[in-house]
Amino acid sequence: MRVKQRGGRGPWFVVGITALIGAALYPIVIMPYLTQGKSYAGKQAELLKDQGLTKEQIQPEGLPVWSDPFKPKDK
Repeated sequence: MRVKQRGGRGPWFVVGITALIGAALYPIVIMPYLTQGKSYAGKQAELLKDQGLTKEQIQPEGLPVWSDPFKPKDK
């Protein structure tokens, strides 16, 4: 008489799908949340500096220059 095992492949399937979803979401959702965009802002500033440009030079005419709305106000 064989003893029937509990579970089988079902729990491993659920764990595998959960791991795939987690691995797909990590670079899209979790990593930017952890770095808070610091690396992206630094890369943009470095790119503009390397090309010798300022934000005012690349801004289309008639539009205000973008500024960070979450930056603390200067007193």
